[in-house]
Amino acid sequence: MVRKNDMESLVSTLLIELGLPAVLGFIIGYTTKKVLKAALVLFGSFLIILYYLQQKGLITVNTDRMVNSFRNLMEEGLKHIDYLSQFLTSSVLPTGSFIAGIALGLKKG
Repeated sequence: MVRKNDMESLVSTLLIELGLPAVLGFIIGYTTKKVLKAALVLFGSFLIILYYLQQKGLITVNTDRMVNSFRNLMEEGLKHIDYLSQFLTSSVLPTGSFIAGIALGLKKG
């Protein structure tokens, strides 16, 4: 038979180990989506301005160099994503609720 103190201890431990990572994951996912949206709007606006200035003949844009720089940036980002996935999968129980919180935050953000 499980004692009341043991049950309370188990519930509080589960709440800490599952609830806290889920809440932190939600906050991180929600914030990440909002920041990425703002960054993409700024980046898109910047590209539109560059295109407009190039069409008016005020500047010359080396598109090959810009594409190569963007490609290099994406490759570096993918390296960091591999490291992040290895870090997150190092602990199953809190990580599962953390990832679920991130997914929910990204969906709601």
